[in-house]
Amino acid sequence: MNLFILLVSKLNNNDLIIIGQDFLHGGIEIDSQNDHRIIFAISSISSLIKDPITINNSEAIDKSYPEFWNVFRQLGGEFAHKENTIE
Repeated sequence: MNLFILLVSKLNNNDLIIIGQDFLHGGIEIDSQNDHRIIFAISSISSLIKDPITINNSEAIDKSYPEFWNVFRQLGGEFAHKENTIE
């Protein structure tokens, strides 16, 4: 199952329209490949994800924003380390 099902229409060299969904399914594992940008992108849309997702190598976020997960939780985001589950 794909996390994203998007319709993308390129207008010109600099503009892009993305038509998405009301929610995303989730229920998958994503490997960040130690890229903090992937972690930012996935966590920024987490409120639209129906089922939990697992982001492997999420410690890569420490490269650019060591306090990210604390701020994420303060803003209402939910997460748990892989050993735990979110209730």
